[in-house]
Amino acid sequence: MLKETVKYLDFDGVEQTETLYFNINRMELIAMQARYGKEDMAKYIERITKEEDFGKIHDLLNDVILTAYGKKSEDGKRFLKSEEIKEEFRTSLAYEALTESFFDDEGVTLSKFVQGITSTIRGLESAAAPAAQ
Repeated sequence: MLKETVKYLDFDGVEQTETLYFNINRMELIAMQARYGKEDMAKYIERITKEEDFGKIHDLLNDVILTAYGKKSEDGKRFLKSEEIKEEFRTSLAYEALTESFFDDEGVTLSKFVQGITSTIRGLESAAAPAAQ
């Protein structure tokens, strides 16, 4: 799980600080890799960033962030994801602040984000391999 803190001004002009949680499990990673073909995700991000293909960058950003976003259960034993949770986040200023940060440094922050949410998956290479074939 990756924990990110974002700061933004709310609609009343008050600075807010929010802690966001992201996690991708093996099956979500396999499904995501299948959507983007045989190319390794890190290389794909690097390529579309260099090509300045903003449509693909936007689509990938939305996919990665919204697939990974969720809320920890109060007892800390589950990571909750639902369409309602996803939509609530997608329409928030915290989401806007997070996505804007990915455009500040030519994909470096986005690559670190992807590495952060996938770093705890055991057997990452073997999990993604079937989807890449």
